[in-house]
Amino acid sequence: EIVAFFKPSGGTIVDVRRRRDPGSGNWKGFALVQFETAEQMEAACKLDGSQLQGRPISVNPAQVHTGPGDGQRAQREANPIADCWFCLSNPNAALNLVASVASECYLALDKGPINSPFHLLAVPIDHLSCTLDLKDSTFAELERYMGAVAACFASQGLDLVMFERYLKLKGREGGNHCHWNLVGVAKDQNVGPKLKEALSEGSGFAFREMKTKLNREDLREIVGDMEYVLVTLPDGSSLVHPIMRGERVPFNLVREALAKSMGCPERADWKQCRQTDDQEANAVAKFKAIFGQFDLM
Repeated sequence: EIVAFFKPSGGTIVDVRRRRDPGSGNWKGFALVQFETAEQMEAACKLDGSQLQGRPISVNPAQVHTGPGDGQRAQREANPIADCWFCLSNPNAALNLVASVASECYLALDKGPINSPFHLLAVPIDHLSCTLDLKDSTFAELERYMGAVAACFASQGLDLVMFERYLKLKGREGGNHCHWNLVGVAKDQNVGPKLKEALSEGSGFAFREMKTKLNREDLREIVGDMEYVLVTLPDGSSLVHPIMRGERVPFNLVREALAKSMGCPERADWKQCRQTDDQEANAVAKFKAIFGQFDLM
């Protein structure tokens, strides 16, 4: 409806974002709409006062408030998708790695895979920070993708390990766009117990273990509005750690622990696992051929 509203202005919309109230979880009463050019934005502002859903709405240029040392932050806010690896509308996004796109989520191969081509990213299309911010339909589609990938991996003799890191990162591209790592591990490696041990050794803190399938209500009860690390093991159980204020958690904690558990600690750093363009193209083609029968689309 937002795209249709702005159609008379003649501009091209490249991104639309809505934000939720952190207390109630309800959508706030405004949206951030990004156009290709400033001229298109100015034309769109002429629709100020027009009716949407039977109500007049205000259309104004976004205001960026700056203070001492806020120059870089202001630049990012003025161009909200320029630094995000995971927004499909970003012209710098690695679209060549996208393997499947559904209505509200997509699958892509990881840029520096632990286990190519069986290291994927499941990502909501909307730029939202974490699983708890997703609307119900988006979360449902994300779960469908996870189930499809689990079935696909099982057909190849692999178990599925998944993890999400919710860290409020500043100045790190894509850090605040929710994404799940989905990694295929050999069934005979018994990765679950090894991963638990490696996580404990690598972090120095205890994860809370959930024996049953973790739902968002359970997750919200455990972490509240804090950052968190969430790992789902091959047996369906989950490990959760809310990150306390002031607590330091290595950014690469889960990947390092998983690579160690899989017997390939040298693949802990994604930058050391980057592939050539041809290798990426071959990996995407191979995964698509295997995943085709399980794909949501």
